[in-house]
Amino acid sequence: MMELSAYERLLTDISGNGRYEKLLVTIALLQAISASFLHTGSVFILGLPDSRCYIPTVNNFSSLANNSFVQNIFIPWDDSTKGYSRCLQYNYNLSVCSGNYTAECIKHTTLNATQRPITNCADGYYYDRSAFHESATTEWDLVCENLYLMTLSSSSYYLGLVFGAAVGGMAGDRFGRVLVIWVATVLTFASSLASAFTGNIYVLIVMRFLVAFCFMPISVNGFVYACEVSRLTFRPILGSLGNAFFGLGCIILAGLAYHWRNWRDLQIAISVANLIIMFAMLLLPKSPGWLLSRNKKKEAARVCHLMAKRNKGTFCNKTFQEASITTDESESTVGIGELMRRPYLRFMLCSNAAVWCITSLAYFGVLLNSGSLAGNVYTNYALGGVFEVCFTLLSIPMITKLGRKNSTVGTMAVTSASCFLSTVAISLGNANTSAATAVVVFAMIGRASTSATFAVIYQHTGELFPTPGRSTAFGLSTLAARIGSILAPFTIQLQYSWPWLPPLVFGTFAAFGSLLASLFPETKGQAALTTFDEADVFMKKHFRSPIVTKLFCLPRDVQPRFADTNYELANLQVKPNF
Repeated sequence: MMELSAYERLLTDISGNGRYEKLLVTIALLQAISASFLHTGSVFILGLPDSRCYIPTVNNFSSLANNSFVQNIFIPWDDSTKGYSRCLQYNYNLSVCSGNYTAECIKHTTLNATQRPITNCADGYYYDRSAFHESATTEWDLVCENLYLMTLSSSSYYLGLVFGAAVGGMAGDRFGRVLVIWVATVLTFASSLASAFTGNIYVLIVMRFLVAFCFMPISVNGFVYACEVSRLTFRPILGSLGNAFFGLGCIILAGLAYHWRNWRDLQIAISVANLIIMFAMLLLPKSPGWLLSRNKKKEAARVCHLMAKRNKGTFCNKTFQEASITTDESESTVGIGELMRRPYLRFMLCSNAAVWCITSLAYFGVLLNSGSLAGNVYTNYALGGVFEVCFTLLSIPMITKLGRKNSTVGTMAVTSASCFLSTVAISLGNANTSAATAVVVFAMIGRASTSATFAVIYQHTGELFPTPGRSTAFGLSTLAARIGSILAPFTIQLQYSWPWLPPLVFGTFAAFGSLLASLFPETKGQAALTTFDEADVFMKKHFRSPIVTKLFCLPRDVQPRFADTNYELANLQVKPNF
């Protein structure tokens, strides 16, 4: 079994009892709580309550403003949604009731009307404000013909995450994880706070993009920092811990949103809460791994001494001198090229990216739809967070017992089944109380299982690809996930025409993702791949089925690209993945 690198041995020595190590990892992963506030806050900020056309001749009289009375007389029934229309009304001539607007007069006039013309909502909209006192959707009437603006506002945020991840990763490599976190904290707070004072939806769309762009460097560098200060044995569970913090953030957000029912007040509360959380990250010392990679040995030695002292570990000067993080320029520049030129790695890269995209589509689709579920939106959202935390923590022993592939296949299959069952329950109609409750339960299970899938694929991705191409694989997988999250709001919008369609879409894609993941090699107990040639041989050995090779146009014989490589997977002597 290959010895640990000098840097890994250095981390093992200075980690000692691990108390300070765990503290640093916890602080670095606190950004996941902030991420849950920002990534999913649109459930409340852009909340869409039940709505219908505003009928001035009725709504202006409190004695006649009973919603059931208005709907039964003035609002057409929509067979596609199995509910009253949100965007149409009967336009009766009630002039005979002028000065005498009573229920009896209105009923008599409408029942005896020879014509029942249907028109759009000419006088605006009436909203049920029992859950949201004022959301951006109700303030700017982002319904009916303007519904796309609400969807665009959500998608613009996830688009900002794409660009923020790219810039944040490069900035963190060049200027250091902690410095980038500091700068991004200030920018995130400023842009998030400014969002609460926007004057129209178009400015809010831009501001949400900026918030995501400024925050993503914190998320990227926070997770990288946690990896760089933790021992090799502790690293595999970081993804699960991050997801657990994300679920905890969802629970906290439900409480904040319940207290502040106006979206502007909630946006301010989220900004302040995030600032408090992010201030804790300012306590982090610089990453010793990054310092060594930039040849800042004196500062790295100081940080290592500090960690050794607080962990009650040991600092070995000889190990420190041997430790360095070196990047082979040729490998880093051709990483994407090598991954794409080799058929098996190309198939693995594209398939893995597809699984990430599907998982993100299903997760954010189910989560952002929380406001449309039956029951109290705040209770549903908080309960979903509880499910997430529980399922994510269960994924840690599940990965160990069942393996990476089986865990991914299983959790995605659960997501698919829950979405299909939701489709069946929705088709039974909103009037069926049992069916409505079943939709909520299935949504919770689907949300939790996709969260568990994320925890698994974080680890599996790192083990499927060789060292020179691992960062590239993670980067492309993250990009694919962001594409899924961008598409999720547009998929949800379909429910306003066909309520059963979004869960059917999510379930179908999740089923495909589960089948695709079933083709992946199992990496539990397998040796870590360190070169492209090793990965070639490993993938060829796994994908030896004629059906798979023919179906995906994979060559049957793949030879190592370098003639001097005499490598056999069976003889690989490196540290296995447990």
